[in-house]
Amino acid sequence: MKKNMKKHSFIKRTVCIILIIGCIITGVYSYYGGIGTGKCANVNEFEKYAVTVEDLSIPEQAKIVALGEATHGNKEFQQLKLDIFKIMVEDYGVRAFSLEGDYGGCEAVNRYIHGGDGTVKDAVSAIGFAICQTEEMENLISWMLEYNKSAAQGNDI
Repeated sequence: MKKNMKKHSFIKRTVCIILIIGCIITGVYSYYGGIGTGKCANVNEFEKYAVTVEDLSIPEQAKIVALGEATHGNKEFQQLKLDIFKIMVEDYGVRAFSLEGDYGGCEAVNRYIHGGDGTVKDAVSAIGFAICQTEEMENLISWMLEYNKSAAQGNDI
């Protein structure tokens, strides 16, 4: 029994020592920036890039314009995507739009915006990602369909 108690006591002490050492290592690592994000950027540096949607401009030499978002499924980013895409299509002649989604689903969207069968809900659900299953994505795809209905041949999206 005494031998068993000594064994349990030894195990408890060993576990405590390991935990203490782990906490010390984590603290030192964190203090010296190992876990931190590093030096923060001066947000004022980015002000020169911040403009309203109406004041956006795309350099002539640009071949690809990518729109990212800080979160998936955020309503405001989805609305902003439509506002920006409208300006890119109407003012800069952009005619292609790429989605993060299943290839076949995105092809279903392409067929839909070119007069294919089904509803906008069908097209959106075909994309395959739950983050795309939003009213805002339906608005974007509906806008593309409406644009294509009145676009001159070769100027469709």
